[in-house]
Amino acid sequence: MGLGEILDGAFKLYRANFKAIALVTIAFSGPLSIVAAVAARGANGGYGLLDIASDPSLAEDAGTFGSGSQLVIQLLSALLLGISGSVVAGVVAKAVSTTYLGTQLTAGQALRATVRFFPALVVARFLVWLTEAVGLVGCLVGAVAVMALWVVTAPAIVVEGLGPIRGMRRSLVLCSARYWPVLGIALLSGVISSVLSNIVSGVPGVLAAVIGYRWGFPFLALGSTASAVLVAPLNPIVATLLYFDLRIRQEGFDLQVMARDLGVGAPPAA
Repeated sequence: MGLGEILDGAFKLYRANFKAIALVTIAFSGPLSIVAAVAARGANGGYGLLDIASDPSLAEDAGTFGSGSQLVIQLLSALLLGISGSVVAGVVAKAVSTTYLGTQLTAGQALRATVRFFPALVVARFLVWLTEAVGLVGCLVGAVAVMALWVVTAPAIVVEGLGPIRGMRRSLVLCSARYWPVLGIALLSGVISSVLSNIVSGVPGVLAAVIGYRWGFPFLALGSTASAVLVAPLNPIVATLLYFDLRIRQEGFDLQVMARDLGVGAPPAA
């Protein structure tokens, strides 16, 4: 598949699995988004743009993040959202991969099929963060360059039943063989997701800022949850399609599946 075909396929698979993806994402990300929004009530002193416009002296509190405990809760919520994101990515990859191969899973079935891989997905996410942090020491380009090598880690773990290290090694082997196309697809997918996320969460976020986070935090939670449900799954779906594309190119995976369906021995990997 080319770039356009992968992106088009990602949106089609997203629509085909929307119910399962939405339920799983809400279950994992929704509560954490609410906690993070509640903890942000003290941001800018809790005042909104309307309050500051009517009383400019309140602008002195602008830029504050609330109390120390609120800041800690926000940081912990962000960390837990990142961890839950790795789990959701695995569940999404499992649901999408089964659809790609001709079957369909409900949200419950996808969770049950993926739950045993949760530890591997979380550990792999931490290891990926660590390698990206090392790349970040040099410059941002270094972090991006390293990121491209781990794009298909989650699909490799849930589809092939691998542990975190073997999953990362599998991603390294597949992605390094077509490094530049993988990097380009990953960057474009990230940019599209970022733009869509800003659009989805932008209106609720602006409303929260205008009202003030003290009373507008529900809008903040709504925007964060909507972005997690409607936009965040796109990257794992693209990664799953990319995973199969790389296997087809390098291992003749499509021929293996055809041979399996015909009930004959699979041909050797190309």
